[in-house]
Amino acid sequence: MPPGIVGDPILFRGMVYGPTNEQGVVLLFGKISNDLGICIERVRTGFPDCEAVRYTGRGWERVRIEFEYKSSDFNAHRHNPQGCDMIVCWEHDWKDIGDSVDTKHIEVIELSTLIQELPNETVVVPDRLSTDVKLKKLLENVSPKVGDLYRRFHDRFREVDDRAVCKVSETIVSWYSPQRVFLTCYFLQKAVRLQMFTGGKSLNGLSNKHPNWGDFYARGPADLDRAVQAASRSLELMRSALEQGLDTTWAATTPAFEATMLQGEGG
Repeated sequence: MPPGIVGDPILFRGMVYGPTNEQGVVLLFGKISNDLGICIERVRTGFPDCEAVRYTGRGWERVRIEFEYKSSDFNAHRHNPQGCDMIVCWEHDWKDIGDSVDTKHIEVIELSTLIQELPNETVVVPDRLSTDVKLKKLLENVSPKVGDLYRRFHDRFREVDDRAVCKVSETIVSWYSPQRVFLTCYFLQKAVRLQMFTGGKSLNGLSNKHPNWGDFYARGPADLDRAVQAASRSLELMRSALEQGLDTTWAATTPAFEATMLQGEGG
């Protein structure tokens, strides 16, 4: 970690330290806006920083929000009070804000105080025990053949790279790089469908009907070696794409795919 000044330890919802600047205030506010009944419509660099709506019990009211590290920074930055309804800050040091006719309508939310009143959510590292319990429950609802096939794939692939994270939901299993999903496993009647990130590359055994993603169907033990190899390659491609800042979403395309589409239109 590069040297620098950090705030006081808060260990709040994934943030180790309190904000030391306005950007930290924005990040922390994003973690607690739902607790305040606030839905964010737009965040921008101009004044005011944020436009949102807040539920009042009778309906939704529009709120114009300015983020500041200290509430007094609002005055120091010479913002127009008539263009703002709320200041969200880490430290409220502008104590006489309500004394002025121009600023008495502005509500101030001091995050350093507020987070002490809100429930915390501890960030935990996914562990194999909890994953195995969820996986066992999921596989109880698929055919024994498919369940055994996926379990064998799962046990082999989890040893490929200990940085890859597995998350089990009610019907699917997703593998993360760990930043992004690169593999999603679906359970069919007679096969396991492994949907993998390809980045436009051709992977052995995959049917590529999408520019960035392909499907591998594991139907029996003979498919396991190719399934593990393809998944390993998919993990490498996802990490490479993230390092290059490429779009890895389902809606993204690749230069090769676009060239193919243009040739098709020209033909």
